[in-house]
Amino acid sequence: PITIGSNLLSQRLFAFVFSGSGSMLANSMLIWALNLSANLVLALLLGVLQQGMLVAAIVPALGGERVNSGAALRAGLRSYPTLMLAGLLPVLLERLIAATASDLLSPLTLLAYGAQFALSDPLRLCTGVMLLPFAVAASALYGQLALYVAAIVFERRGPFAALRRSWELTHGARAQAMLLVLLGKGLLYVFAVLPWSLLSFTILRLNLGVTVLGVMGIVSISAGQHT
Repeated sequence: PITIGSNLLSQRLFAFVFSGSGSMLANSMLIWALNLSANLVLALLLGVLQQGMLVAAIVPALGGERVNSGAALRAGLRSYPTLMLAGLLPVLLERLIAATASDLLSPLTLLAYGAQFALSDPLRLCTGVMLLPFAVAASALYGQLALYVAAIVFERRGPFAALRRSWELTHGARAQAMLLVLLGKGLLYVFAVLPWSLLSFTILRLNLGVTVLGVMGIVSISAGQHT
C-alpha cells in the first residue's frame, strides 16, 4: 500500500506540474511540500505497522524459528498505537533524508518525464545540496533511534522509553548506524529509483499511457525495495 500510494501520488503531482497554469517554480515548490507531507502521513499510518510486522517476523527467524506471519501481524497491530507515537520523530527524519535525495535526483526524474531543465530544477538541486549536511545529521540521529520498533514489539516499552532504549543500544556504534542508514538509502535509489526513471523514460517515449507507467512504477520500486 505504501508503494502504490506513493507512486500514484507522484504520478498525479507530476501531471499537475506539467498541466497547471502556475509558474514552474511555484508548482514545483507546492509539489515538494505536498509530496513530503503526504509521504510523511503514509509512513506514519502504514510504514510503522509494516516495520513492526517485519521485525516481529525476522527476529525469530534469525534464531532459527519458523516465520509465523499471523503472529507477526498480531504483534504489529498490538503495537500499532505505540509505534505511531514513537515514530513521529524517526519518520520525520527519514522523510527529510528521502526528500533531500529526491531533490538531488530531480533533474534525472524530470528528464525521464520529458521536461525541460527549467528554473525550478537547478533550484531544487541547490536545495538538496544545501540540505545535504542536515540530511547527514538526520541520518546519524535516525540511526540512533531506529531500534525503537524492536524495543516496542519485543520489550513492550512505551514510545519515549523505546526511543531511549534505542539510543542506549546504539551507544558506541553511532558512526556505523549512520553509515548503515546512508548505505540503505543509497542502495534503495540504485535498485528502485534509477530503474523506475529509466522505465518512465521508455514508457512515455512509447506513448503507452499513464496506467502502464503507474503499474510498471509499482513493480519496479517494489522489486528494487526487495532487492
